[in-house]
Amino acid sequence: MEQSLPDAADSNIDAYRAWLTQHRPVAQHETRFLDHGDDLVTLARHSFGLNADSSTAHFLIAVAATAIVLPLLAFNAIPQFFGRIIVLGIVGAAVTLFLGSSRVAGLLSPEDVWKCGAM
Repeated sequence: MEQSLPDAADSNIDAYRAWLTQHRPVAQHETRFLDHGDDLVTLARHSFGLNADSSTAHFLIAVAATAIVLPLLAFNAIPQFFGRIIVLGIVGAAVTLFLGSSRVAGLLSPEDVWKCGAM
């Protein structure tokens, strides 16, 4: 697993070293691990803006707009409460499937896909 993690940036190492110097949560000799920058990795998630191209962003906007507008349009045609709940369930399942597709799989974690579908 650690082989797939990106190396820690020098700026992150320097910022952590400065924080340790300022706050002193551990003894100075215990911070020697920061001297071996090649052994350090970053655990930060990739942010949306770093790996999303404009077509993927437009796709996500279209999915979100459809998820909002489709139930509103269907509510005019379906007066029963049970029918409206079914429409919401179908739209939620469709959003979950779209977000879980390979096109956006790298942008969201599986937990986030299920959260978006449930909303």
